[in-house]
This record gives sequence, structure tokens and C-alpha cells, in this order.
Amino acid sequence: MFSVIAHRGNSALAPENTLKAFDLALELGPAFELDVQLTSDNICIVLHDEKLGRTNIGSSQVADTSWTDLSTLDAGSWFGTEHADCRIPTLLQVLERYQSRAHIHLELKSQQAGLPEVVAGILRSTGWLEDAVTLNHSQASPASALEAPGRVTITSFHLDMLVLSMKLLPQTTHGWLIQEITDQTLEVAREAGISQLCPRVNVCSKELVDKALQQGFKTVRGWGVKNKDLLHHAVSCGMHGATVDWPHEALEELKIIKN
Repeated sequence: MFSVIAHRGNSALAPENTLKAFDLALELGPAFELDVQLTSDNICIVLHDEKLGRTNIGSSQVADTSWTDLSTLDAGSWFGTEHADCRIPTLLQVLERYQSRAHIHLELKSQQAGLPEVVAGILRSTGWLEDAVTLNHSQASPASALEAPGRVTITSFHLDMLVLSMKLLPQTTHGWLIQEITDQTLEVAREAGISQLCPRVNVCSKELVDKALQQGFKTVRGWGVKNKDLLHHAVSCGMHGATVDWPHEALEELKIIKN
């Protein structure tokens, strides 16, 4: 089974990292990805860029801006005027809205030292960790590890953020976003206790995926699937899933691949 994870929600049809994008993603399947970082007043928000300007108005750093100022920003008009009502959501809003319905792949976007602790606190307070003991990553099938509703997978390109998060949430699946699988990344990930590797698809191979699995990693989840050829490549490599900006088309293409 190959899992399609809607990257920043269904970002082909709605502004990325908004409730509209997540609602549309959930119509296709339980798994979607989002990015989190902290405001100047320590509110955990769902936003990819660490500087304002691309998907909203402004030019300041998110870390230097208060939630009061960020909460009123138009987060949708850049995508289309019909989305002018979209706002930047908080992680708390997202977790409460999709409780028990979604599998959220949560990327720690920034390197703010307090981010893992704030995220862990919100996950606990909203009850998202209650079932962690009954279905932890070591017990789950690869499909469950990527798609089981009511679960969260925490990822990051920043290894130090993952290490901090794993200390706070040892029962939660953590995935390291990397450029490619190498002997060095395998060694570092093993030593850190990471169970999921997330390499860029176009530089991966079946041999590298097999090597990772043979060394004890539970799942290999790709990123950077920009077209159908790369989707076919991810499947042929033996990856368990990937984040995709075009989830509806990807799911349709998977039907063709399976046949």
C-alpha cells in the first residue's frame, strides 16, 4: 500500500496550510501534512514560510510578530480572491477540528528552541496522544504508521528539533526529512532513534529504500513528488508513501499503477 499525504492540505485546490485546504484533503483520505512555528508571543501557528509576504501581506519574521497581528491577515487572496476569508490557523484549532478524523504529518518548520515543547503540550491537552501506547510505531503496519486517523507523525529537516521532540513524545512516530539516503544519514538516524526516513524522491532508489528497511527503519516516506513520473518512481522504489501537492490526481494515478 502506498499512502498519499496531502502536502499542506489539498494545496492544489485551496490556499496551502489553511482550514479549507485541510477540509478538502480530508475528503480524499485521512493523511495531510502541515508546518508549524511559533509567534513572538509563543502561539503555535500553521504556516510554512518563516517570513511573511508570499501567502499573506507583510515582510516581518513570524517569530517577531504577535498572534494578534497574524490572526487578521488574509491568507487566501494570493491563491484566488474567492479565498479572501482564509486566515492563518493555530495548531490548536487544527487539532480540535480534526480530532479522531485525520492523520496529521506535522513538520517542525523552524528551529525555535521552544517549539517541540509547545507542540507536545498542545498534543497532550487535545487528547491526540491518548492512544499512543496502544498503537505505537513499533507495533503499527507501514500503512497505519502513515494514515491511521487520530494519530500524528512529527517530521523536520532539523535533527536537533526531532531529538528534542522525541524526548518529550517517545511514543510518537518521528520522521527525518533528508535530501537522500546515505550511509551517513542512516547512521545518524539510527543513533538518534528515528524510525521514519523521508528522502527526496528523485534521488532515491529501491536499493536505498531496501537498505533503510533492512537496517530497522519502519517506514520510508518521500517528498518532492512533482509529477506522475516521480510518483511512479516512488512506488517502484518501495516507499510507503509521499507528500503530494496534487492528492486527487495522485490517487487516480495510483489506481492505474495498481492495475
